Amino acid sequence: MEGEWLLIKIYAHRGYSDKYPENTMVAFQAAVDYGADGIEFDVQLTKDNVPVVIHDLTVDRTTTGSGRVRDLTVRELKEFSAGAWFGERFDSQKISTLEEVLAWAMGNSIMLNIELKGVVTDREEMIAAILSILKKFDCEDRLILSSFDHPTIQSLTEEAPLIEMAIIVASALFKPEEYLRRLKIRGYHFSHISLREEEIRE
Repeated sequence: MEGEWLLIKIYAHRGYSDKYPENTMVAFQAAVDYGADGIEFDVQLTKDNVPVVIHDLTVDRTTTGSGRVRDLTVRELKEFSAGAWFGERFDSQKISTLEEVLAWAMGNSIMLNIELKGVVTDREEMIAAILSILKKFDCEDRLILSSFDHPTIQSLTEEAPLIEMAIIVASALFKPEEYLRRLKIRGYHFSHISLREEEIRE
């Protein structure tokens, strides 16, 4: 690698979430407008098994509603404001479905890092719902699917081999390259705090 340059890409975490309400369309569009290479956002299932874009397992922190995302339907979630908590001028922002975000992304070239959230018991429903929606869009080369739930990512690797996959870890793994090789996954998302100098060299 000596003498070569590594291209570092900038992904906006939950969109441009410093200036706009996280995981909303206005935050995603701002990331595009300000020149981000990609956006990272979170997806989980509703009561009616629709993947929607929201980070927390409950809607309490980032919407005007309350309750678990998994206990509410899309129609119920759409009644809440997903931006009022951040500022009055964002009151019209709503929770978006994954399908809505992908449809929007067809109008630009931004990369999409989709973090799959939820609980282990919903694993099969999540995989089926994600694959069903992704089949509607020609964007495999712009996607990264990631999750703390490694079996979900492993299953998706088998079902959608052309999409880049990544596991997320809360702390450094021992010999992560061996673990990734065993799972047949290339992506390894970790906290920079846990990164060791010898891993950088490798």
